[in-house]
Amino acid sequence: MDTARLTTIWNRYLNTWWVLKMLFAVYRQSLKEFTRFMKFSPWIILAVLGALLAVFFRSVSAATNASDQFTVIVIFYTFRIGTLAAAILATNILNAEVEQKTIVYLLTRPIPRWTLLLGRYLACFTAVSIVSVVAVISTGLGVFGTGAFHHHVVWLDCLAAIFGSLAYCGFFLLMSVLSNRSLIINLLVAFGWEITVPSLPGTAYLFSILTYMLGIHLGNKNTNLSLAAFSNLVTNHNFSIVTCLAVLAGVAAVCAGIATVVFSVSEFIPKEQAA
Repeated sequence: MDTARLTTIWNRYLNTWWVLKMLFAVYRQSLKEFTRFMKFSPWIILAVLGALLAVFFRSVSAATNASDQFTVIVIFYTFRIGTLAAAILATNILNAEVEQKTIVYLLTRPIPRWTLLLGRYLACFTAVSIVSVVAVISTGLGVFGTGAFHHHVVWLDCLAAIFGSLAYCGFFLLMSVLSNRSLIINLLVAFGWEITVPSLPGTAYLFSILTYMLGIHLGNKNTNLSLAAFSNLVTNHNFSIVTCLAVLAGVAAVCAGIATVVFSVSEFIPKEQAA
């Protein structure tokens, strides 16, 4: 192997190492921003409230078995906390920089644009995952007590929460790159589409991220949702766990990839200058 080829390989290695180093630096700085105490503590409080909600629900529905109670709370509260956190935090990946007029400074730094956006996306995903997992574990403790850690469904729901956070953050990031009013769009998706679509007849439910999160939850062999009101949910989420994980990961990859491409070729300026 000649010297020129060795030099080329070495330079590629150094360039790759530099890019990864910059990616980690952006990720670390952004994670500090997303998990700042005053911003992050309200989300943790909302997540922990799942335990109190579970205790209250158990007291008013003693006739319902613990597995059904856990499923109902997961469907209507626990997973929603992660969705809401993703909608708001993912919007701030880009929009906060535009509103605070720091976007120009960020884009003039000697860092590839895709590295900047991907690092902030991964930091947002980490923060949302923490909130989502805390919510699942809190709900499990509220329903099953200390025995929650021995229930397979709790760990499955932690997995669903992590992959759901990955997909939600990717989708909401894409919306923030494509629209200046992404917060409104993201909240409409979180509280409109994701609440109504998963239980609808037909095939519309296939286009909901929550569908595949619940598919992971209901894929547990020990889960038997006997409440008639949720029979449609059971029918709509008859997927294998592997399929659900693959779909969620695919949604995240596609959305984050498109967002990265758009961000790399588009111009972003502070709102006052745009006006």
